[in-house]
Amino acid sequence: MDIDSTSVIDGWFPAVVVVLTIVGLLASLGWRSTRTRGRRGGVTSSDEWSVPEVRRRPAWRWQLLLGIPIAIALVALAALVDDGVSLIPYQFPNSFYAWFAVIPLALAFCAIGWRGAPWWRRVTSVIAVALACVFAFTFVNEHYQYYPNIGALLGKEAQYQVSDAQLTQAQADYRKTKKIPSHGFTISEPIPGTESGFHGRAAYIWLPPAWVESPTPRLPVVELLHGSPGAPEDWTRAGFADQTAQAYALAHDGKAPIVVMPDVNGSELGDTECVDSSLGRVETYLTVDVPAYVRKTFHATTATRSIAVAGNSAGGMCALMLTLRHPDIYVAFGDYAGLTSPTVSLGVDPNKTTAALFSGNRDEYNEHDPLWLLKNKRFADVAGWFEVGLSDSDPLAAQRTLVPLARAAGVLTCAKEIPGQHDYTFAAQAFRDSYPWLSYRLKSGPEPPIAVSICSS
Repeated sequence: MDIDSTSVIDGWFPAVVVVLTIVGLLASLGWRSTRTRGRRGGVTSSDEWSVPEVRRRPAWRWQLLLGIPIAIALVALAALVDDGVSLIPYQFPNSFYAWFAVIPLALAFCAIGWRGAPWWRRVTSVIAVALACVFAFTFVNEHYQYYPNIGALLGKEAQYQVSDAQLTQAQADYRKTKKIPSHGFTISEPIPGTESGFHGRAAYIWLPPAWVESPTPRLPVVELLHGSPGAPEDWTRAGFADQTAQAYALAHDGKAPIVVMPDVNGSELGDTECVDSSLGRVETYLTVDVPAYVRKTFHATTATRSIAVAGNSAGGMCALMLTLRHPDIYVAFGDYAGLTSPTVSLGVDPNKTTAALFSGNRDEYNEHDPLWLLKNKRFADVAGWFEVGLSDSDPLAAQRTLVPLARAAGVLTCAKEIPGQHDYTFAAQAFRDSYPWLSYRLKSGPEPPIAVSICSS
């Protein structure tokens, strides 16, 4: 069995974590009374066995009577603080409070029962705290499916990740054998903000098997954008974008568009909405620096309109917005569970976003708002793929608003609603569904049959 591919979001792993956490909490309770020797004046060592014993009450009563209220109070305080000042500026289910309540409960059990506890129960209490943290992480991760398997937990970011030297060796091997490899390659390296000045984290770039041919084929590009919070490697670690692209390439003689996954925020919790602002000139980075780098470094085609852009969540809105603003660069977009407009808050808030990103200039906000662009402009030779999960209420409403507007504005529009929620299982499926169509729009493959039924202008 491949241990790396063992799931941590379903199957036996979550069940084992739950059982071990419960056992750890129960074992950290002082179920039995403890005995200590009393002190009698004038007792000498020879009188040791005549010293009366003092029986302490079991610790579990105080652990439960104090520990449970303490845990509830701390979690309630955290909820109030988050609700009042948006300590965590992202929406999440209220059930998360219950999962995280296990951590202060385990800490309280440990602290209250520490005095007078035998060494083995102290060790068990510490282990119970660690298990409580794993318990909370497991259920949060199960919701977002951010780390899908043990390999991802251990740091594996892509299926076939290579260094520059290994990539060069693959090219040398081809020149000797004239055989393309059986898989593509993922390489991670920073893309400099030569024009924009934006300092992004290292991008992830997937190259198809045919890329090693000599001379290097001039392939089109798909820019794949992550959400917020997020990072470029989300798409390979949790979204399996490299594996999706590889499956397509192997069905098409090793050829497929290059997939470049650049940073759009500069940090895990950043949120630039892919615009030029005081947070960084990210729009310039994505439309100028990234294409120039991929063309120079990986010999992507320099033909006009040879790039498509797609993204999940905030990255989906970015893909739509960038294409509408730069139809001379992007031939198509994929919007997976994006909202209607740029926003720096939980919901679409034009006033707050205008102040945060556009220095209060509402005209600038409008020019970056897909709703305004679709209502006020026409788009020829632009195509877009919308996909959303039926359990993802806000993005679902957004897609149902955007699709008719896009069609009315002249955009060739494909739309899918599938079972799913706002997680990477959905994102992975959306990219699998749309990548063949994006490749077709980039003239890198045939039109997929599904496009006939879900695409219209």
